[in-house]
Amino acid sequence: MKRVDAILLFFLFSLSCQNLSLSNEKVVIATASNFLETLVTLKKDFESNHDIEIEIRSASSGILYAQILRGIKVDIFLSADEERADMIIEKKLARASDSFIYAVGKLALWFPGSVCQLSTMSKETAQECLIQSKRIGIANEKIAPYGRAAKETLDSLSLPRADQKLIRAENIGQTFALGVSQNVDAAFVAMSQLKKLKGSPSYWLVDSSSHAAINQKAVLLSQKKAHEGAKQFFDYLKSEDAQRRISAAGYHYQKAYLP
Repeated sequence: MKRVDAILLFFLFSLSCQNLSLSNEKVVIATASNFLETLVTLKKDFESNHDIEIEIRSASSGILYAQILRGIKVDIFLSADEERADMIIEKKLARASDSFIYAVGKLALWFPGSVCQLSTMSKETAQECLIQSKRIGIANEKIAPYGRAAKETLDSLSLPRADQKLIRAENIGQTFALGVSQNVDAAFVAMSQLKKLKGSPSYWLVDSSSHAAINQKAVLLSQKKAHEGAKQFFDYLKSEDAQRRISAAGYHYQKAYLP
């Protein structure tokens, strides 16, 4: 009888240690700048239902990719494109099976000042407003997927002297800040950023045919030791609740990943 009690006590102790280990886990998520505020919302929802702490790091996808290659601790990488997520997989830092497109971004051309005062506008109106604009803000297209989409859109519009008007920011968050401070007359930003503005901002929701799709891919980085908390958040991102929140934040709905 004493032997059975001892085994039972050992089992309960082991189980409590496992639960304690999980509760003390900190999941580190590196996210592209455009998704930061949406991730903060998802973090609050997840932490309210799990005894797991989430730590967020944010920058452009290119900078985060470089940091991961240098060995910075990251459990989940939320890229603003597929390319850098796939490069992580090619480097054997994650498995292809541990990746999926968690959102498809929407690009918007925002006129924060007095150049154009229309809540929504056509492509033709946006072109005229860009011609009138002296400074156009975009994220650096070499490291920021939204910047690349913005440059592709500008090229498709064939505007005179457009390149001479460009003010490049490091990422889409800084591009949005340029618009908020009205240091530019126009700014290519994420639709999710405009969602948080009060009133009726003047913008053109860029036709998706003007640029390559902004498929934002998530990867669960491979660890020597399994990180259960990271796996739980990764699965949560695929849930209907999370996907509906992502859609409401200004992204295309990912029905394919709903259970």
